[in-house]
Amino acid sequence: MPPAIASVPSTDPHTAYLDYLRRTGRGNTAYSSAARTFFKRWPDPQQWAAEPLQVRLSAGSATRPIITFLMLHQGLRPGYDYLLERKLSSIWRDVQDSPLAADLDRFMTAAADLGFTERVRFATGSQVPVRLLIQTGRRLEQLTLTDLAEFTAACRDRQGRTGKGHCHYLAAASNAQRVLFHLGVLDELPRAGGPVPFAERLAQVRPTIRTAMLAYLERKRATCRPKTVSTIATRLKHFGVFLAAIDPDLDSVAALDRRKHIEPYLSSIVDAVNTKNGESITVADRSRRVLALMGFLTDITEWDWPETPPRKLLFRELLDLELDCVHEVPGHGSWLKVPLGKLDTERMIPLDEEILELIDHITHTRSHGRPLPHPRYRRPAQFLFTHHGRRLGQQAVRAELDRAAGLAGLEHITPHQLRHTYATALVNAGVSLQALMALLGHMSAEMSLRYGRLFDATVRSEYERALDLAKQQALRPHSGRTSLPLRDITGGKDWKDTPLLKSRMAGGFCLRAPAQGACAYANICEHCPSFHAEPSSLPILAAQRVDADALARDAEQRGWIAEADRHKQLITRLDKLINEPTTG
Repeated sequence: MPPAIASVPSTDPHTAYLDYLRRTGRGNTAYSSAARTFFKRWPDPQQWAAEPLQVRLSAGSATRPIITFLMLHQGLRPGYDYLLERKLSSIWRDVQDSPLAADLDRFMTAAADLGFTERVRFATGSQVPVRLLIQTGRRLEQLTLTDLAEFTAACRDRQGRTGKGHCHYLAAASNAQRVLFHLGVLDELPRAGGPVPFAERLAQVRPTIRTAMLAYLERKRATCRPKTVSTIATRLKHFGVFLAAIDPDLDSVAALDRRKHIEPYLSSIVDAVNTKNGESITVADRSRRVLALMGFLTDITEWDWPETPPRKLLFRELLDLELDCVHEVPGHGSWLKVPLGKLDTERMIPLDEEILELIDHITHTRSHGRPLPHPRYRRPAQFLFTHHGRRLGQQAVRAELDRAAGLAGLEHITPHQLRHTYATALVNAGVSLQALMALLGHMSAEMSLRYGRLFDATVRSEYERALDLAKQQALRPHSGRTSLPLRDITGGKDWKDTPLLKSRMAGGFCLRAPAQGACAYANICEHCPSFHAEPSSLPILAAQRVDADALARDAEQRGWIAEADRHKQLITRLDKLINEPTTG
């Protein structure tokens, strides 16, 4: 076993302290006088540690330095009650030449490797590891979960005694446990929860849904530790209470609907409040609530319970990707191996160079550390998406997606909407039904065919909207004049000079307000790989190219860079069409 932290080799702590003051140049007569008074009253410093807390805290500003010295150099254990009341504001300066320095440097380096910011590292280091090393008198690698439990118990005692909040200490303890886990000191990641009777905890949940949840928790007892089942119960309670509030008539888990129940719940978590302290729950707690719900729905589906919803409601395949998820198939490029989903459909997705570069970037910037327990199989796994030494949570992904959507000027977007967009785009591009089923992991053709219906409905809706608008413009009165509605739009100017988004087609042109954005269907035929020009169409394409060049310059002058790039892409495509050999 590694030795305990060594103290300064001196039989006289008073002399050692005076030598320390001279060596560091921090001493003055007040410090020396306070030290004499301290040792006169407590020749054995540990006798001071046995005094009531009020006596220990009564030490003045000149006496506190000798106490700090004894804690860092002489092995004085003042008690967690004292350590939690002391701010230890100068600890990072005082600890540098103490026996604790090497262990704290090791902790801080590991925290930095896990991606913790400098502020969080120093806050965590001074709040937990320093106090643990002082009070236990042991080395960093000798710390145990029991030590952390004693520390958190002291935090709760302090709150009960003084009314002062201890959440910052508990958060720091959680961070410290995570760092110690990745250092190999502890074998468990931080967990939360408490033993509360399940039936009482779920009392506000609708009876039939509560019955299903209680049966699930009872089943989980066979494979999970009691504390794990307890935390699952707490998180399922939040979902059950939410359902009772928004849909009191819902009486079955099987009747859950993604848009009516799941998505509103995911949105509500962002503003959820911790009932113990009245503050918003942490991002980590949001993630744990979603994962608990996902585990519940996934498990009862695999167990073929009658309460199983008819379709999958939550998705996390992205978060389960591991470092070895990319496979190079000789002669067939790179493929992404997607883990098993609800239907046990492990599948391979082709990757292009852009996505490969992105995965390489993520691999380089991810939070490195020990393998983490897989949430489904419990085996150690090196996940692709990690942050601060833990697997990235679903809420973190949703938050980043919302941020990106906001920057793009879009409203709230869910990850599953991206899946729908992906599938619809494939249908639009003419992908076969068999290929779509393989890419999406569908077991039946009907699951994939709904994307075809979605696309048809989307096109139909857009067509009817545009047709109605065209009819209204054609029938609009113009004060008895027969001028075209276009004059009202352009103000009599040439359409290419208007401050609008403009697209030139072979048979006409399109005008859109900047707020509308570029039309998704503009020049779609010219870009289609199946489109080929006949010799008789070359003059039309050449005229279209001239207009596209003018529109590109116009967009650049207005600062519409994306719009200018769109026109330049059309010019490149037109050049290819004009120059490619044609057949009669």
